[in-house]
Amino acid sequence: MASQSNSLLLTADQTLEFLGGEISSRSLWRWAKEGIFPKPVKLGGRTLWRRKEVEAFINDADGDIKRLNQLKRGKP
Repeated sequence: MASQSNSLLLTADQTLEFLGGEISSRSLWRWAKEGIFPKPVKLGGRTLWRRKEVEAFINDADGDIKRLNQLKRGKP
């Protein structure tokens, strides 16, 4: 697989790192299930996220993943 810096698809760990470590693995999967975060794709038995969709999510959150996490938990 290509390096993370130019990969079109990201593993769960790479996705979490791309998000800056502001959310947990559990939140990532929950958000994907609830439609808050882009759904992953299955490829060759692996679960991967499209980098462009993750970037769009970050842009929609204005880069403030920690704040988005607080909002999703019902905290002001």
